[in-house]
Amino acid sequence: MAWSRRHEDGRIDWHNATDGDLFRAWALLRADRDSGWTGHRDKALAIARDIAELCLASDPRAPAEWLLLPGAEARRAPARVLFNPSYIMPRALRELGDASGDPRLLRAADHGETVLAELAAAGRLWNWVDVAASGFLPPKEHRATWGYDALRIPLYLVWSGRGRHPAVAAALKNLEAGAQPGHVIVTRAEDGRPETQSDRPGFLALGDAARCADLPGGPWDTGDYYSDTLLALCHLALREGGCAA
Repeated sequence: MAWSRRHEDGRIDWHNATDGDLFRAWALLRADRDSGWTGHRDKALAIARDIAELCLASDPRAPAEWLLLPGAEARRAPARVLFNPSYIMPRALRELGDASGDPRLLRAADHGETVLAELAAAGRLWNWVDVAASGFLPPKEHRATWGYDALRIPLYLVWSGRGRHPAVAAALKNLEAGAQPGHVIVTRAEDGRPETQSDRPGFLALGDAARCADLPGGPWDTGDYYSDTLLALCHLALREGGCAA
């Protein structure tokens, strides 16, 4: 799917975002497979095959392994690839890989989990990172910080049944270390200092999900789109994935 956002000069940004395509394909697959809303499988598999064909790149450190790119036209080179850790949703990648018969998506899920563990160990669980032949580097286009993208990492791992993955513990530390009572850290500076905090239910639910704690219920519409969405997805993550593995 293309962005529909217009630039100040009126141009429309037609670039895709791979996580949007991934969730669209997964939703269509689940609708056809699980909900009795038939007729969506072919579209789901077509999107999945396009992701595999257009949105994967070799890891410069291990050329036989696949990295999920943030977009079909995202910066990539044999020696350095732009990577968004929060785009790794292992469960969606695996279910689409199984359904489409494309092993590249399965390998991208496996290697994505490996890269997340490596980033957690290196203290570089950032919104964006460059994966280079020499290791992990600050991205050329973005700040090397924890923020609105990276905080989705534990959500997707818990949803995928990977509640004990080391990136979940690292993300929980980023959420909670230095936070005021009843808040979590939403963004941090390059040196790790807290920048912004939130006591919105959806942001707090991320920490609860990472700890396998009980989540708050509604209200589901507080007027904060991102918080409301995170709260709903955290409930789904614990219901479908749990934290046992």
